[in-house]
Amino acid sequence: MQALSVPTFEMLQVADGMRNNPDIVDDLHRLAGKFVFLRLLLAYVVYQIPVTGTRSRSIVHRQPL
Repeated sequence: MQALSVPTFEMLQVADGMRNNPDIVDDLHRLAGKFVFLRLLLAYVVYQIPVTGTRSRSIVHRQPL
């Protein structure tokens, strides 16, 4: 990840770097959107695990016949 991100940001920080590399800006924007979505999804799942576990403690399970 770092091997790609450092040269990419260096390329975009030069004068007119974003204007001269619109495909890279677009790809970077899409990757950032996916990263944010996955982080939010992971945070939701990590939050729901103990909540669901706590709620399931009150369930009375019947033994199978």
